[in-house]
Amino acid sequence: MSKNFVVNSNPYGAVTLENVLAFEKLNRFVLPDDYRHYLLHHNGGKFSRRDFVSKSEPDVDGDVHHMLGLHQGPEHARLQEGFRLSKYYDLDEFSMSLDRYFVFADTSTGSLLLLDLKTKGVSVFQPEDVEHESSEPLRHAIHALSDSFTHFVEDLVSHNETYSSADELEEFKKRCAKQG
Repeated sequence: MSKNFVVNSNPYGAVTLENVLAFEKLNRFVLPDDYRHYLLHHNGGKFSRRDFVSKSEPDVDGDVHHMLGLHQGPEHARLQEGFRLSKYYDLDEFSMSLDRYFVFADTSTGSLLLLDLKTKGVSVFQPEDVEHESSEPLRHAIHALSDSFTHFVEDLVSHNETYSSADELEEFKKRCAKQG
């Protein structure tokens, strides 16, 4: 498998270390070093490979659609507008329990890719899995994908490497489950 790389660095402009540090200070958190490195060098740039499948839950898969960045480009692509998970899908009532998650990208189906600021892992939030009548409504909606941003990017595959039919999709999910 070929190495993943950014195909469109800084699509709306570069960011400085001072900008990143100010963003962290304003929001009272520290970004993982590997993600901070991505911002400083690529700031919203897309990857050559964009598809993912959870190694622990093969039915959880998707693609990286928009990578967010610190810039003044389109609002839908700005970190400063949308990094808080509680901002999405009317989740304000869970804001305290969601503060550990940092939205860094979305998928073409409306799911959100998250950095866990406590563990530094990457997860996907799938709004269709929220169980509104449950005592833990978000428990089944957040699915772990990787233990770091770097490993998440390394594990991404191109659509051509994944599947072209339903049978190939099932085989791909089995291969991913075995790798985990």
